[in-house]
Amino acid sequence: MENTFKVAKALGHFSNAKPFDNIDSQTVFNPTEKTIKTHDSGGSCIYTESTYKIVDKIPRPHKIVIADNFDVFGVNVGCTVYTYGKFKKITDENGNEKWGKELLSVWRQIK
Repeated sequence: MENTFKVAKALGHFSNAKPFDNIDSQTVFNPTEKTIKTHDSGGSCIYTESTYKIVDKIPRPHKIVIADNFDVFGVNVGCTVYTYGKFKKITDENGNEKWGKELLSVWRQIK
């Protein structure tokens, strides 16, 4: 774990912000691709894998994979994996910046 924090500090942006708020033994640092991949798990079909790409020493969202049994309306649809990418900063009607994303793929496990 100590080496993980050394790598994070070397990136120049160690803080409580994503992805550094979720570093653990499953975090993967790829210096060649300049990416950091984190993993949150709540079971076999409830997890999130977030990949951040370092651009100008700042981690930016690159790809997010979310698995869940429920859709955005709370309907149990069975184990479904959603992959998001093509992130870009957008400004909402209140002037707040956030990351917009595009749904790249959906995979549903057939029971």
